[in-house]
Amino acid sequence: MQSPGNGELWGGGAGIEGVFGVDGVDQIPQTRLQPPPSYPDTMRREGKGGRVEVSFIVGRDGRVTSASASNSDRPEFVRAAVEAVRRWRFEPGKRHGQAVSFRMTVPIYFSLDRS
Repeated sequence: MQSPGNGELWGGGAGIEGVFGVDGVDQIPQTRLQPPPSYPDTMRREGKGGRVEVSFIVGRDGRVTSASASNSDRPEFVRAAVEAVRRWRFEPGKRHGQAVSFRMTVPIYFSLDRS
């Protein structure tokens, strides 16, 4: 299973009041803690892989809030992906030198292939 380092920041500005996208911050958020998701036992036994896009907001304190799956090719992986992202921690993005909340969406890949 794999997850990206920075993720793909959503569009710009402050779409949700006080929550910014990549072009709305002066300093891009940095990942501080990114534990991987647990591989669902059923999917592991069946040798199945998948992809889940998780959308979430990171507060000014660097904690993830409002995490949910925005897209998935296998619903069996959704819970594990969302639960993992909820445990992530960030150095928040900054705007005018102040920490701000920001929104992201990231793909989480589940694969048993070791290559």
